[in-house]
Amino acid sequence: MQQEEKMTMEDRMTPDPVTIRSDQTIGEGLVLMFEHDIRHLPVVSHGKVVGMVSDRDIRQLLGKASIAAKHREEERRQLRLPVTEIMATHLYTVEKTTPLAEGVRLMVEHKIGAVPVVDSKQHVVGIFSELDALRYCLYLIERYQSVRS
Repeated sequence: MQQEEKMTMEDRMTPDPVTIRSDQTIGEGLVLMFEHDIRHLPVVSHGKVVGMVSDRDIRQLLGKASIAAKHREEERRQLRLPVTEIMATHLYTVEKTTPLAEGVRLMVEHKIGAVPVVDSKQHVVGIFSELDALRYCLYLIERYQSVRS
């Protein structure tokens, strides 16, 4: 285990994350999120990351659930739209070698829930999310408590 001050994004990222192609639909993205129990999907085109979609983006698009038939048809129409309609295109990414503190600082400063970890060709090799950060925080707390006992 590396010392904390030398930790990189690679040390704490989720490797090989689920991604969605830019030509897929919002509905397909929603299914991927449910199937894999995730909240963020990097959007890729020709192997390169071009955006990010979150469960929040989809919720904002769909709004409140409705039982009215006219609203259900509108929701079905929206779910058939390409994921590019709602993806964030002002994208922050980090590389595997980015210091962990720098990646977390980026997320805090820009209030983002996840960052794709990319290689030099902008191919997604991992993702670092709030959950990854919390897991590491828990590890540090438990480690600190064991040293203090």
